[in-house]
Amino acid sequence: KCPPDAEYIECGPACISSCKDPSTNCTGSCISGCFCKPGFVFRGKRCIPIETCGCLDENNNYYEPGEIVFGNGCSKLCRCAGNYTLNCVDNTCDPTEECRQVGGVYGCYPKDTSTCIASGDPHYTTFDKKNYNFMGNCTYLMSEPCNSTDVPHFAVYVDNENRYNIPTISYVSAVHVHVLGVKVSILKDGIVQ
Repeated sequence: KCPPDAEYIECGPACISSCKDPSTNCTGSCISGCFCKPGFVFRGKRCIPIETCGCLDENNNYYEPGEIVFGNGCSKLCRCAGNYTLNCVDNTCDPTEECRQVGGVYGCYPKDTSTCIASGDPHYTTFDKKNYNFMGNCTYLMSEPCNSTDVPHFAVYVDNENRYNIPTISYVSAVHVHVLGVKVSILKDGIVQ
């Protein structure tokens, strides 16, 4: 018994049509078995309409509909619209990033690690090495990913509070790290909770 949208053929093409290789023009002896009806291709053991397939790039790599990939190194950013349509726009990596392959996939990745600092009454140094000093008395977002990355989402907050009850003087009183559903706080005197 064949799956829906497939039919048994006594002498069909030697290659099986799929989203990655929809063509049935191949050489070899004919074979008997279940073949997808015209307009359908195999995905696993079932037949799907060919227009629901993803995309192929110039190197014949297959992408699912909605998948976003870099093309031509990192000079193109492409989204698979489905039905073998890969929509690409020009792209350049940020000056702090470089185009390289990680796990076989091209992308714009940070050139180097960087550090941001909150200290004292309060002094802030950002990832781009700019310094800020201000006496705010609030909780501030210190760091979080600004776009989709391979790292889990995280957020680092700092609490500023007044020193000696003087409204014009404040300091960093706590740092809170939120990651993977856990909150770790570093308080005054190095107390971790």
